[in-house]
Amino acid sequence: MSEVDTSAERRFLIRKNGYYYRPNSEGYTSSAIVAGRYTMDEAESITHPNGPDGPRDGMSFIAEHICPDEDWIAHCKAISQARSDALDEAIDAVHMECWTDGVGRGVTPELMAEQETTSLAINAIRAIKEATQEAP
Repeated sequence: MSEVDTSAERRFLIRKNGYYYRPNSEGYTSSAIVAGRYTMDEAESITHPNGPDGPRDGMSFIAEHICPDEDWIAHCKAISQARSDALDEAIDAVHMECWTDGVGRGVTPELMAEQETTSLAINAIRAIKEATQEAP
């Protein structure tokens, strides 16, 4: 089975008569998850086999971020939730490791600096979480 290339340039899916091209144009699939990813130039070239003004033989292409395929949308939501959960765990780990470290030691300048650094780390993780929830 061919690997799906999800590099930054390869973000287009090619469709023909309701099915997606597999990676390297090797067959068809009904799943956007296992469909091949193509650059814009590749997608235009493949979907215009008869030249820019010729018939397209039922072919089109679509950017993966607007793909209406239900399994792709569910896949993206699952990835987003996994990212969110991982970031929540990171926040908890930083908090438990650093913030509660000074309990019982009394308030010292060192402890205050450590807790301020911890707060900055937690806020950075929260910012990453917010940014990744906006993208699939």
